[in-house]
Amino acid sequence: MNSLEKILQRTCEYRMKSVITEPVFSMDGDFTPLKDLQYCASDMML
Repeated sequence: MNSLEKILQRTCEYRMKSVITEPVFSMDGDFTPLKDLQYCASDMML
């Protein structure tokens, strides 16, 4: 999440932003913490 927060902070001058990810990382089978991404993006995009 720290990387996403840093990127979103650097893009504060842009009106529109998108966060794109995969739900499952295929090699390890790890699931993306979608709720955490949602909260982080919501907080940073306001």
